[in-house]
Amino acid sequence: MKEIITPQMRQRADQILEENWMGTHTIPSGGKHKKHYLKKFDWDSSFIEFMNGHRGDLDKAVTEQYTGLKAIDPKTGFIPNMVLYGRRTWRDLEWITFSNSKKNKKEFHSSYTQPPLQPWSAWETYQRFQEQGREDEGREFLSNMFGEVTQDRVSGLRGAYDYFAKHRENGNGSHLIGIYHPHEDGRDSSPDNDDERFLIRWNGKLRKKNGKVRTPRLNTVFDTLGFLKINIKAKMVSWEPEKMRNIYWVNDVMFNCIYANGLRSMAKISLELGEVAEAERYTNIANTVEAEILEGMWNGDEGKEFFYNRDKHGKQSKNASVGGLLPITLDTIPKPKLIKLLDKLEDPEWFGTEYPIPSLPTHSDSYDPGYTLKRLWLGPTWINMNHIIAEEGLVKQIERFSKGKDKDEQLCKRMISILKNLVEATEKMVGEDLEKNNTSHEFYNPHTKKGYRIEGFAWSLLGLHLHKSKALLEKFEAAF
Repeated sequence: MKEIITPQMRQRADQILEENWMGTHTIPSGGKHKKHYLKKFDWDSSFIEFMNGHRGDLDKAVTEQYTGLKAIDPKTGFIPNMVLYGRRTWRDLEWITFSNSKKNKKEFHSSYTQPPLQPWSAWETYQRFQEQGREDEGREFLSNMFGEVTQDRVSGLRGAYDYFAKHRENGNGSHLIGIYHPHEDGRDSSPDNDDERFLIRWNGKLRKKNGKVRTPRLNTVFDTLGFLKINIKAKMVSWEPEKMRNIYWVNDVMFNCIYANGLRSMAKISLELGEVAEAERYTNIANTVEAEILEGMWNGDEGKEFFYNRDKHGKQSKNASVGGLLPITLDTIPKPKLIKLLDKLEDPEWFGTEYPIPSLPTHSDSYDPGYTLKRLWLGPTWINMNHIIAEEGLVKQIERFSKGKDKDEQLCKRMISILKNLVEATEKMVGEDLEKNNTSHEFYNPHTKKGYRIEGFAWSLLGLHLHKSKALLEKFEAAF
């Protein structure tokens, strides 16, 4: 396939990551927004660790992962999404309204987490050690990251996953993970969890936007008030998951898919460290979680045929989002459901835009690809989603259906075509942004590739790291 990314683009991308490096972690963005981003964000950091490993800077990748695990709660294994390192501003609303009781005067952390990508980034870093012929150092790194779980203390990745098993499972036989804050889904302001967010909406006169009739939202102040309604209640019970279940509890598709894949990464790490029983345990839990996602979160009704979030009563959300595509990353997704997801990726009424993958289906009443309503996940393309769906989804399924008992040549051809289009569009969005604007943006218009909001945004540089996708395309394009 045509090479879009130039050495100059890669050089500028490396410069952005260097500019955002704080000595212990990488902030999401530097420049004029730097003062608001001095904290460490776990969700962002996992992607940045991955990139630093792939560009050969293993020291930064390792340092950042160790930094993240220092903030773990040794009693429960909880890892905060934000580690504020003594700095907080009015923008850190969760510190004021969703506080974890007593705070150390020098360190203030958020009281919610986000999708657990740490095992994935740790395993990817270990593989980079292997590529450099530094396997012993890599195994030492894995051992340090693995941690332990005892009666009195937990640490490392094992501690983090012990937290989810003990505090976040639905219970009553269900191993699905519940989130207790709307930002835990990693898609701030995504409307597929609106039913549970207590958002204040203006239900006044309908207006047209982009040819669609829709109900506009008064965000900013009113959106914040919507969070406050949750958070005032939440503060009364602190961040204790067991007490949050009747206030806010959502089984988010994307969160649970990342959790299941993280369990598989934990199994790989366990095997590499000789912990065979642990590997089997993580694999069994992953199988159970995948089965629950694939059955309980699927809506097979005609016209829907997609994966949807569930509220605390088990009722499915009426709204779809890019999160519902994440089951494409699951090892055990059945072929018929995989095909339905491929249909959605190609359908212009869903996610089939010129510069995919939009964060909402184009048919959604909330679809805002031009970022005019100032909510972040109402339609623009986020590069981290493209990366996960390409590298951890389509690549996995192409390899699965290219051999053995599941072999299906026509299905592989179709997925290769979708993957090729996705890789080229993603590289154009990020590459041309770096070339023409000397920066990367937080997200992009799925029709025009225009970048929006924050400049110098680190995880958008994942568009230059579609390594598995490009290697697979090179391998299979000739064969098919």
